[in-house]
Amino acid sequence: MTSYALRIKFQSDVFSISHDEKVLEILMPGGKVAQLKAFDAEKLSEAHHLLMKVRGFEDEVVALAFGARIKNAIHYCGVKLKTGFNVPAAAPMGGISDYAKNLLKLKAEYAHITFRNDMYGLLVYEDSDPEPVFVSVTGKIGAKYDKNAFIELFQESFDLVQQVSDVQGLSLEMYNLSHMEASPRAKFLTLVTAVECLARPRRLQNDIPLFVDRLIAIAKNDKALNDERDREAFLSRLRFLKDESIAQACERLLGNTCAVQFKKWYKVRCKMVHTGETPGSFSIESELADLDAMVSEMLVKAIGRVSPP
Repeated sequence: MTSYALRIKFQSDVFSISHDEKVLEILMPGGKVAQLKAFDAEKLSEAHHLLMKVRGFEDEVVALAFGARIKNAIHYCGVKLKTGFNVPAAAPMGGISDYAKNLLKLKAEYAHITFRNDMYGLLVYEDSDPEPVFVSVTGKIGAKYDKNAFIELFQESFDLVQQVSDVQGLSLEMYNLSHMEASPRAKFLTLVTAVECLARPRRLQNDIPLFVDRLIAIAKNDKALNDERDREAFLSRLRFLKDESIAQACERLLGNTCAVQFKKWYKVRCKMVHTGETPGSFSIESELADLDAMVSEMLVKAIGRVSPP
């Protein structure tokens, strides 16, 4: 019977786990064991490129779903720790050609080994005995976290993220990606985007939608809009006026306590995106810590609301 395994390779920013071994085992639901392994060091306490592996799946689809949940759990850990774990979509790290793999298998000690090119992100593959060998071609600042505390946090996170939606998963990714950004401007925009992912504009509960309907009716019959594409583009813009703006939706999502502060950040975001400029009196570097903390707290609350007790 075919057996499947999954592996997720990911990167931390300045985070490492205070464990002086290369591998840390984490007990998962159903009795499965996840192995968290240092990839770029001999100890987890010195590693910033990490590999998590789980074996023993009878079905490839089940393995993919389990892996997707692990990916969300890793990102949620990043949110809770206010650090960043970069778990990209499957991305090659640089490997060797099929010709080179076949040359390796000519050697007796490699004859029964399956060689696969290594990659970052989630990969589900047919397991074998001996295990496949993953090959790659590759080229560090840090804060350590207690290994037992991390195991507890990861297990808690894995339970919490089982009902995470696509947009919540994207917001988790954006938050973690912000910690990989070298540019303060890019980090700022990425954090604001993490909030936008979760904000869903609602239909305005006042007379504005009725007023917009009247404008639409006028526009449809106005001879000035004789070009079909121009008219449809204009009508499309009018229809959006029936709903909250994305800025209003973000403020509602965050609540009264954070809305005033976020409104300031969102105005800066709009100016940066549409003009490439930052207001002269605004210091991105001095605002990033508060914005990061607010987005982290928002995500923790959002994930907690949808997850089962």
